[in-house]
Formats: sequence, structure tokens, C-alpha cells
Amino acid sequence: MPLINEMDLKKQIKNRMFQRVYFILGEDGFLKHHYVNELCDKVVGNVLPDLNFVKLDGKTLKMQTLSDEVDQLPVMAELRCVLVDDYDFAAKGENEQKDVKQIISDLPESTVLVFFADTIEINYQKPGKWGSFITLVNKVGATVDFSHKDNAALAKILVDSAAKRKVHMDTPTARYMVEICGNDMQNLQTELDKLCSYKKLDVITKDDIDKLASKTVDATVWQLPKAVLTGNTDLSLKTVSDLMALRLDPIVITASLISAYVDAYRVKCALSSGKKATDIADDFGYKNNKFRLTNSVAFANKMSALALRKSLEVLDDADAKLKSSPLNGRTVLERAVILLIEIIRQEQR
Repeated sequence: MPLINEMDLKKQIKNRMFQRVYFILGEDGFLKHHYVNELCDKVVGNVLPDLNFVKLDGKTLKMQTLSDEVDQLPVMAELRCVLVDDYDFAAKGENEQKDVKQIISDLPESTVLVFFADTIEINYQKPGKWGSFITLVNKVGATVDFSHKDNAALAKILVDSAAKRKVHMDTPTARYMVEICGNDMQNLQTELDKLCSYKKLDVITKDDIDKLASKTVDATVWQLPKAVLTGNTDLSLKTVSDLMALRLDPIVITASLISAYVDAYRVKCALSSGKKATDIADDFGYKNNKFRLTNSVAFANKMSALALRKSLEVLDDADAKLKSSPLNGRTVLERAVILLIEIIRQEQR
């Protein structure tokens, strides 16, 4: 079976139509942990779980141990589940790689083997030394790559999660929370728990989020391009001030602006050619970050290609000055922001 998505895995768990082996990987730690736990719990059920489930540490795993565990029969149950946490196949020698592949190929029908890449980072599109492992897993079972969800999907999860706690949060507010807190599901759930405990049976507002939620550095950085796009000088300079208060290097802040404008320029060119924003994702290596292209559509529609090129020239000049001159970094950054806003205002005249 090829790569499957979250919905496919959810259906398999619900219907107890399990694969012989699973490989769970991806950026979203919350979803990975959630589905690994749900999968293992469902496989084992309530019949002697202490005997029919075993978790093995992939960092110290011996092949003989793995072989013995997968060959054991379940006790008074249909299936036995073996979970291997953080086994780094790519770092192993050729002989051990052959051994683990042999074990996967000869799995008994009474065992479900789950490999869980908890902290190991793997690019499914460019797996490198993981390629033969993934190919075999997909032949015998299934791989699930949990990438970060896009903002719309995350907002829906927040709205639904709040509703289960009998707290109301509308979609625009949920989207704002994602922008403020970032796209890590674990962090979003933690912040939502905090907000729901505070509001109880009431309504969560943007003011509540500003007051209580912890802003992530990445999310705060990406507020600057959005502020600049509004053409609001006060808001943009305040955002710069907030970022400086977080002790971020002006070079890093400028890089976030460059990235946003590059995204917008690429989307502008795509739209001008009659393509969708996401059609160019593979051409520029966006992989699991297609949402960046989707989010750039409004930016691209608001500015001409010429204005975007002028803006990139401003940012290139600022980047060069930050990296080569003794000028105050904040001064260089604020000047660049003001010039970017002036370009946007000229577009609106």
C-alpha cells in the first residue's frame, strides 16, 4: 500500500482493518503521538494489554529482540502489537538493514508492527537512505506522513475542540490564534486548554488570545509581512518593535520578509500564467509548505509584479547593509519597512 493520509489511517483503525506494518513519521508531533497511541490501543483492545503490547526503544534495539517480539503469539486475543520508537534505519549498517527488512517481510499475521519516527526527521519525498525501508513498508503495510496542517484545517480543529468544551470560538478567531501561536498542533492544544479554562462556558475572542496565548517566535515573525501588506505604518513598526523585544536578529526578521515577498512573486507569476498557486509547489521545493503559497494569493493579487520586484530590491539592499555595514540594525529594518509600505501605497493610488 502506498503512502496513506490521516483519514485513511482513521478508517483503518475504526474498522480494525490493520496493515501488518506501519511507519509513522512527519512534522506534527501531536498528531503522530495521537494516532500511534490510538492505533496501538485499537490493535490490542482490552484483552491482556500488558501481554499483547510491547514498546521497544529503537535507539538500543537488537534485531534478535525485535524478531522474538514479533514472533510471539497474542495471548487470548486476535492480534499483538509491537511498537518501535525512533529506530534510525538510515544510520544502521548494511547487515542490520538487511535483518530488519527480513523481519518486516516475514511478519506473522497475528502481529502489527509499528515504527514510530518520534524525533527523527525524514523527508518522505527525498528519503535518501530511508528509501528502501519506506519502499518495503509500503509493500507490506503503509506509511503515514503527518505534516503540519494548513491554517484552515487547524482553525477548524480549534473551533471543534472548543465546542466540545462548550466554549465558542468562531473561525476568524481560530485563524488568528493559529497566526499568533503557530501551526504546531501540540502547542495549539495547550494554548486552547488555557483559553477554555479561562473562558469556561463563554466565548473566546481575539482580545483573550492577545491577553493569554503565548506567541511563538515563528508566528510573530510572520506577522510582519502581513502588517506591511496592510499599508499601516504604525502597526508595522510596532510589529518590528515586538520582534526586537524578542531579541531577534534584524537579519532573521528581514529574511522572513524576503521569504514572504518571494512566495508572493512566485504566486504572481503562476497566476499570470493561468496556473493555481499550488501548481508550482514541486518546482520550488515547498513540499509540506504548500499553505505558504495559498496564503500568498491575497498578497500577490494586491500587488503588481513590478511592485513586488521593487520590494525585493528594497529588501536585498537592506539585507546587504545588515550583513556588511556598521549601521544600527533596527534603523535599517525600519527604513526598509517604510519603503515597502510606500510601494504598497503607490499601488493603491
